[in-house]
Amino acid sequence: MNTAIICSLEDPAGRTIKKQLLELGFSETKDHIDADSVYERNGVRLITVTEGLLEQNNLDQKIISDLIIFASRHRSLEGKPSFTCHAPGNWGPAEFGGVPSKLCKTSNANAT
Repeated sequence: MNTAIICSLEDPAGRTIKKQLLELGFSETKDHIDADSVYERNGVRLITVTEGLLEQNNLDQKIISDLIIFASRHRSLEGKPSFTCHAPGNWGPAEFGGVPSKLCKTSNANAT
């Protein structure tokens, strides 16, 4: 399975996640996206975009991958530390970007 992890330079959590992943042994490739190097480890590519993740419409047409994971910051309503995983998109209005009433396709694959 071809997997891509996407981080944004605008997201402090994404920058931290990228730093931690690089320490796990991701190696720099010859590829570049948004003027930043693409890294890879065991077939998983680590890609950094300059704009926020909410502005990454049609990224699947720019990056060929079976599975795209967005590494970003989220907050729980209660303000408690949490780890979340969800499909990007909008159940209703697109208040923060994207297309109204459209969710992205998801995968049930185990990314191990």
